[in-house]
Amino acid sequence: MNLRNRLAIALLRTRIARWLSRRARIGEFNRLAGFGFLLLIFLFMAGLLSAVLEGSRLGAGLSIILRSRLAQTLYEVFINVSVLTMGTVGVYLWYVGARKVTGSREVSLYFLLGTFLILIATSLAIFLLFEKGFL
Repeated sequence: MNLRNRLAIALLRTRIARWLSRRARIGEFNRLAGFGFLLLIFLFMAGLLSAVLEGSRLGAGLSIILRSRLAQTLYEVFINVSVLTMGTVGVYLWYVGARKVTGSREVSLYFLLGTFLILIATSLAIFLLFEKGFL
């Protein structure tokens, strides 16, 4: 192989390496952006806007849970985000456990952990609904 072919191959390798490294950085950005959007969706689902706009207007003060259906406090938003996160992680653990083919002990562990998280999230959500007066 002559020098010209070697230089052409080396140039092609560096171009491919640069292209792949740019793709990796774009992939990291997409992953971070996806996580940010997921966090934003969770915050909006938990009622962050209601807590910021209405919670202080009703004179929430130091109460953790407002007994009103009209507004909520930032503590309630934190509880709602925790409930949503635990439920999502529980369902994800079920998904990971279902994908595992080997090791029935590992599958059982994933299933039990997922079920435990979902039960805790459900009980917290029901407790919050009772305290708010919905149930």
